[in-house]
Amino acid sequence: MSEHLLEMAGARVRVRDGEVEVLTEPAIRSCPLRRDLYGIDKESKETVKKVLEEHMAELGMYGPRRVLELENKPVSFGASEILSDALAEGLVDAAVLVCEGAGTVVVAKPEVLQAIGAHMTGLVRTEPIEEIQAGLEDRGCILIDRRGRVDQIQGFERAAEAGYRKIAVTVAGHRADEAIELRKRKRAMGAGAAILAVHTTGIS
Repeated sequence: MSEHLLEMAGARVRVRDGEVEVLTEPAIRSCPLRRDLYGIDKESKETVKKVLEEHMAELGMYGPRRVLELENKPVSFGASEILSDALAEGLVDAAVLVCEGAGTVVVAKPEVLQAIGAHMTGLVRTEPIEEIQAGLEDRGCILIDRRGRVDQIQGFERAAEAGYRKIAVTVAGHRADEAIELRKRKRAMGAGAAILAVHTTGIS
């Protein structure tokens, strides 16, 4: 059993043992992208819960049957879509991102990156899900630990230590100051870091 805390549409959400509880009202009234993807005209606790439950049903998110390889791209401009294309084209060697049940992960396969990131939104805290962790490792991913810790700086260091040199790193908006430290570390590690800010709703 596990518990996870995330944000969607600016609402704080808890997933505990597969049950979704929306803790706060959405911070936005409407989003053109969510309207086009999910048919939502006005955001509410109910719409947030509905979309997350759909992701869980379709992709097994937040559970042991998580889909870990995906080629479908719901949009062309999302961070996971951009990075999976960059991996496929050899523009980057690996990407450091966050997956529920695993925490910070180093990924080098485009289809795995797309599966992790396609509908990932604002993961604040996560607890281990053994099946997700094992599935990622079976696909060549590097986990920074088994506790589900989110630490993108350590993820970058682990990627560099593994021999990757062109590394992309996603940083959530509320932790954007990590970009400063990442730039310092990339010089020290002799590796490049392409930093992508994600989940920036409500960030000044």
